[in-house]
Amino acid sequence: MGSWLVERKRKDGAPSTWQVRYRTPDGGSRAESWPTKKAARARQREIDAAFVRRDWVDPRHGRITVAEWCDQWLATATGLRDTTRRTYRRCVDLHIVPHLGHIELGSLRPVDVQGWLAALEESELSPASVHQVWRTMRRAVSVAVRLDVVPFDVLDKVDAPPAGEGGKRALNATELATLAEVIDERYRAMVLVAGWCGLRLGELVGLRWRHVDLLRRTVTVEVQVQHPPGGGAVESAPKTKKGRRVVNLPKVVADALQVHLAAGWAEPGADGFVFPAPGGGPLRAGNWRRRSWQPAVEAAGLAGLRPHDLRHTAATLGLIAAKGNAKVVQERLGWSTIRLLDTYAHVLAGAQEQLADALDDMAAAAPRPAPRAPVSEFAPRSRPKTGVAG
Repeated sequence: MGSWLVERKRKDGAPSTWQVRYRTPDGGSRAESWPTKKAARARQREIDAAFVRRDWVDPRHGRITVAEWCDQWLATATGLRDTTRRTYRRCVDLHIVPHLGHIELGSLRPVDVQGWLAALEESELSPASVHQVWRTMRRAVSVAVRLDVVPFDVLDKVDAPPAGEGGKRALNATELATLAEVIDERYRAMVLVAGWCGLRLGELVGLRWRHVDLLRRTVTVEVQVQHPPGGGAVESAPKTKKGRRVVNLPKVVADALQVHLAAGWAEPGADGFVFPAPGGGPLRAGNWRRRSWQPAVEAAGLAGLRPHDLRHTAATLGLIAAKGNAKVVQERLGWSTIRLLDTYAHVLAGAQEQLADALDDMAAAAPRPAPRAPVSEFAPRSRPKTGVAG
């Protein structure tokens, strides 16, 4: 199995074209036309190398357009959460197909991708949103490579856009207490659990009393609840193994949960929701944001604050309290990796200074030892007497 070049001369005197002809692993034959012998020779070398590596891909597979491939990919992708699939679909429909959808996947060039990225960065999208669109495209193309639709990932030749900070915002302890004070009383404990312990909104909605141990002051995170479009509540396990975790509660949070329970704002029984909807059952996050969250952040002078910012608050306060111990905060918030090292670098720097001050205090408080003469290898030492026996 190999390839060979064939010159195709034109009778009308026009320049010749060159074909690369070869046999495919399945016994078929292919011919690709190129305008010059140099271009054909380069393509021949690529084909021969692919046969040697055993990773040749039929170029006809890549004739599917980017739009068609994205539809096919999303229709057959497995293991995606509904929220992730909706995010991918939104990125494809709004930001990938309008720019690149008409191009055949196998003909997509780095310059096409670079121009698309430049257009995204010049739009009103935030850096975090641009990076999300890029990740969606990257996922679609990487699957195409893995399934032999295209021979290589064209995105490898283009620099990824910066991830950005995504508009992260964190409250200090006073701002968190103020927000908890002004929100509807039935959700005061919910704000404190989120701000001090870092539970995600879906984890708070899915929290049941069997997950709470007020005596030991712990909360076990093992489920989350989402409300996809079309109605209904979907309960699922956390996205990663690290997401399943036991979180120790500060006393201020445990006390707030005790008041919450005594006031009758929670559903009774081990399977009752800790933070139910007013009419019972799982709380709908959208309704809660509109009816309780938005009025509270306005009243607290924190306009623009998002519920997810309470998770950033928990990370920031946790890093300060742990004096820079990122591993402890990673376990507490259920991160699969210590991603906060870059995101919260400014907090880590301050926590390191606090740790140094705390070590100084520890050293100053330690009992002073009894005075002793210094020992040095340069100090004179007495030598044993030596002599010759008479």
